[in-house]
Amino acid sequence: MLFSESVQIAVTALLSNKLRSILTMLGIIIGVGAVIAMISIGMGVKQNVTNSIASLGSNMLIVMPGSTNKGGVRSAAGSNQKLKYDDAVAIKNKIKNIDYVSPTVNSSYQVVNGNQNWNTSVYGVTPEYLHIRSLTVQSGSFITENDMNSRNRVAVIGPTVASNLFDEKNPVGKNIRINNQPYKIIGVLESKGQSSMGTDQDDMVIVPLTTAQERLLGITYVRSINIQVSSSDKIEQVQSEVETLLRQRHHIRTGEEDDFTVRNLTSLMETMTSTTTMLTLFLGSIAAISLLVGGIGIMNIMM
Repeated sequence: MLFSESVQIAVTALLSNKLRSILTMLGIIIGVGAVIAMISIGMGVKQNVTNSIASLGSNMLIVMPGSTNKGGVRSAAGSNQKLKYDDAVAIKNKIKNIDYVSPTVNSSYQVVNGNQNWNTSVYGVTPEYLHIRSLTVQSGSFITENDMNSRNRVAVIGPTVASNLFDEKNPVGKNIRINNQPYKIIGVLESKGQSSMGTDQDDMVIVPLTTAQERLLGITYVRSINIQVSSSDKIEQVQSEVETLLRQRHHIRTGEEDDFTVRNLTSLMETMTSTTTMLTLFLGSIAAISLLVGGIGIMNIMM
């Protein structure tokens, strides 16, 4: 039988049994569509999580005050006042294979411009924070060492803050009020969008660390130390050296709990990637069942 005759017979059979043909195609379409949709959702979640963690910075270590909970009652990470600016300086000067170190503090404030106001997070950072978080200044400039040393009231704002306080106008050079204190805007950041947890990464105000500590918060400690390691294969080594150095500086004896926590974002990314891969496989398996059911229905019709 010629190929053309086979095609003609098949077309004739399909047209003579339209309902059967439609049901057959519908089963296949639903099954294949479900597989594609479910796997796409799983891959999308995986990519979103990966991008969100990567947006925090590459080869990152984050030091938080407070020990991890290994039994008994422990202070929560970030709950005490053990980390100091000098700890960050010591890490930068004494440990190799580190590109940037930036201690940070943060709190929520109402930011005011004329009759416009907006509640946002205010971060006190050092100039190296720009490189650690892979931030880009859209217009203006970032904070400098001179701003740190002089405790200048200057601010760099995210696009969300800029749009809510200034609409479409360029805010660089204008003043805003934070905690009833005037701050001059010296820069606006490029948009980074939302994180995988739904947090708006553009809703932030950045001021010099010393300004935030002394003029806003009235504190002498820092709430985290961000460290960018020079290469991913050095992260474990640098993490161990940071822990050893901080134990020495904080006079922690052998056998005593650390009063800080070092978080490895590379390990976190590997864990999240593994979790989202399992989610993708799970969703794909559910969709495959739909395809199998559709195939059985087609086989039933054809037999």
